[in-house]
Amino acid sequence: MAHRLPSHRWLASSSPPPDKAKTPPAKAQPKEPEPMSLFGCLLIPQFPIWSARFTDPKLVGAPIIIHRNGKVFAACAHSLTMGVRLGWTLQRVQSLCPYARIKAHNAAEEAHAWEEVLAALYTITPGLESKQPGLIFFEPPSLTSVSWLSRMAGVAKLVRSWRAQAALASDRATAELAAHQVASGMVRRVNSARGFLCRTPTASLTQVGVSAVAIERLEWFGFKNVSDLTRLSREQISCQFTDPTHRNDADLLWRFARAGTPDADAQPVQSYQRPPVRISRFVFEQAATRPTEWESALDDAIQQTTAQLHGMSTGAVTLCLQAKTGSCQASKVLREAVSSPRNLFRVALDLMNALASGIVERDGMIEVQALEVRLSRLTGDTLQEALFDTRRYDTSAKRRCPPTLLAALRNLESRHTGLLWKSKLRDQYAPLPEDRFALVPALEEYP
Repeated sequence: MAHRLPSHRWLASSSPPPDKAKTPPAKAQPKEPEPMSLFGCLLIPQFPIWSARFTDPKLVGAPIIIHRNGKVFAACAHSLTMGVRLGWTLQRVQSLCPYARIKAHNAAEEAHAWEEVLAALYTITPGLESKQPGLIFFEPPSLTSVSWLSRMAGVAKLVRSWRAQAALASDRATAELAAHQVASGMVRRVNSARGFLCRTPTASLTQVGVSAVAIERLEWFGFKNVSDLTRLSREQISCQFTDPTHRNDADLLWRFARAGTPDADAQPVQSYQRPPVRISRFVFEQAATRPTEWESALDDAIQQTTAQLHGMSTGAVTLCLQAKTGSCQASKVLREAVSSPRNLFRVALDLMNALASGIVERDGMIEVQALEVRLSRLTGDTLQEALFDTRRYDTSAKRRCPPTLLAALRNLESRHTGLLWKSKLRDQYAPLPEDRFALVPALEEYP
């Protein structure tokens, strides 16, 4: 039987033909490493319009224009498409859009609406950093956490109900830019920051505050995408591409030029401290169906809530009503902070009547099971301020110390003996501070 000879190409070579299975594979493109932590950004566009509709649900769906000092301060999307521009006078606006609802700008209502947004997000994550009303950075849960899906589902639910825009990315700048790009009511996660910035045009930076003149200059030099800005230095950006009339152009362009790089803005999100709120709740043994029944309960709830103020005043009242068919709430931002139970009862009663009439129109009857009163936007001396208030003790004493502070110091000294010390002047002409002062027990002057 004849043996088949190898191909003539390998007759002159002593080495065997190469094995295709042993050829080195092609080098795969390096993948972007998974970020150790994510940054979330939540955006509520046109927040003054959103807060007005949040405070007064009757304005939902209606064209609205907010003015300040007789000029347009904010306008809804429908009014903008009709040609209304910021800074116009009300007379010019009414001639162009006569059916629009015109409302005066109320900074207190806007601040109260933003506090409600922060309070709702605080129930999901304590890492909240408010940049301005309508823009907030939050700390999403860890990717390896068992509560990732449940907590992000809570964020998505809030975004849908507020018709906001949210995004997750490996740095703050990318998350903020992605939040402006995502559709209303959606949450987007940017898996690859470099790929996202390569697809994002430079003109989109106008949404984050960069002037149109700076964008035009960047396009002249061929910087079409945001990722192209990484080739520029801070000096080049400030000297060649910024508009002298817009002082923030240099800082904004430099911030987004570092997005998606190791030098990106990845400062940890600060923890949010909730403002003080006073709450009182009343539960009926039997459902209340007449106004005389819930008015007395509302009066008791107001008395209990105002007793918790301790000298402070409130600037907003929220009434939560739990009926048999569901729960609802209404808020009222006061023009001036008050602490009188009578004035607060009148405000709460108006809210109660409005909620009750709405439930009767919807269901034909009302059965109140519980009500809750919340006082927020507190002003005045807090407990910590009252601790150091020197006006609340005898000023004729030689050694003045507030009684509340003295009681707290004595309590701490009794638990940790020798912990409290105070500095006492020993030689005012000594050159060194350690020779000028001496440490003595803090409570030796207060028998």
